[in-house]
Amino acid sequence: MKAPNTTPGPWRIKGEEGMPTDCYIASHVRGGEAIAEARTTHRLRWDEARANAQAIAALPELLEALEKCHAFFREMQTGGYAIDCDHEADTARAALLKAGYTP
Repeated sequence: MKAPNTTPGPWRIKGEEGMPTDCYIASHVRGGEAIAEARTTHRLRWDEARANAQAIAALPELLEALEKCHAFFREMQTGGYAIDCDHEADTARAALLKAGYTP
C-alpha cells in the first residue's frame, strides 16, 4: 500500500504541561508547524481535548504499526500457515484505506 501524502512524523503535543488549557496542538516535531488542534468546548473537557490531541499526535506511529500488521497477516496467509486472520487483515486494510492509503 502507498502511504497518504501527510506530514511525516514524529508529531508532538503542545500545551502547558500539567495545566488545563482550552487548546492542545499536535505539531510536527522538526518544523513545529501545527497539524491539528483539539479544543475544549462546553461539552468537551480539557482532559478529553488532551487525549484527542495525543491520539492525533500518535497517528504516524499508529499507521506505520497497522501497515506492518496488515503486511504480516497477508504474509502469514500466503506463506501457507494455517491461521485464520482474514477478519484482522481486512479490518487493518479498511482502516488504512480510511486514513488515505492506496493499494
